Amino acid sequence: MKMNLTRWVVCTAALGLFSFPLAWAEAGTFANIKVQGAEPEPPGTEFDDWAGIPVISMDPADNEGDDNGRPLSDIKEVSIANNAEFLFVRIGYYTDSTINTYINFDTDSNPATGYRSNLFPDLEIGTEFGYVNDFPFGQFGPSPNIFNTNVSITGGPLGNGGALIWPFWNENGTQKQKELAIPLTAMITFPAGPAFPNTSFDLYVWNEDGLGDRTDKISYTLATAPAGVIGDYNNNMTVDAADYTVWRDNFGTSFTLPHRDPANTSNVSQADYTSWAMRFNQTGGASAAVVSAVPEPTSVLLVLLAVGSLGVYRRR
Repeated sequence: MKMNLTRWVVCTAALGLFSFPLAWAEAGTFANIKVQGAEPEPPGTEFDDWAGIPVISMDPADNEGDDNGRPLSDIKEVSIANNAEFLFVRIGYYTDSTINTYINFDTDSNPATGYRSNLFPDLEIGTEFGYVNDFPFGQFGPSPNIFNTNVSITGGPLGNGGALIWPFWNENGTQKQKELAIPLTAMITFPAGPAFPNTSFDLYVWNEDGLGDRTDKISYTLATAPAGVIGDYNNNMTVDAADYTVWRDNFGTSFTLPHRDPANTSNVSQADYTSWAMRFNQTGGASAAVVSAVPEPTSVLLVLLAVGSLGVYRRR
């Protein structure tokens, strides 16, 4: 039986030991995840920024077999995070086949509205839109029960509501996970409205490989940005090379730096550079006890050059 991280309460009664499921709304995690291609990461580190983000759905190995020698895609786990712009989804697999993964969203958390899956009739969820890999599509139901309305979705960095995704296709035969950045600003044109009208919603991840495989219903609530961290001079919740640019452009002036170290006073100075460098790569809400090594000036230059060289990413 497929199980997500639904909590189980075990109780002792006069008649013996029993258990029952307890509904649980999974609290969101605020994070800035880089999706390979949009912001290139060194090979082997593409999923390092998911460290510390909890797995919120587990699925047993239950899609055994192959298709002409290719192992069937078998979902293992799902992790979810968000920032102000994207919902990030990481999907782990038991096999290295990540072909045609779907994500369906029940944005009003109401199983009586939206599309009801014919493939998984036992799943109590009605969905308003979904993705197959990076491609979005609207849904409608329950009568008529429409899997794909073929009506356009707009918004996001691609303009069509599409997700950033890596890898699109498992090219090297060893990758057992996939990550997506789904735009929270996407708009559905029928019925008209935002794709994510509520801060809480339900979803499930599935495929139609073999007899089909899916997670159970996952409930998620969008996390809000935590308090800023010292050194985040451009107020984007991350201490990065862009903050160095703010410091450099205002060095020696009376400019008020956002998230400035309160120990630094008067005009913008070398002390503000040191405060930034000590927290390089921290994100909003990160512990102040976690201190990175102070980058040398040459390292800062290399970071800035790398940021400036980001190009258009390869989607497929």
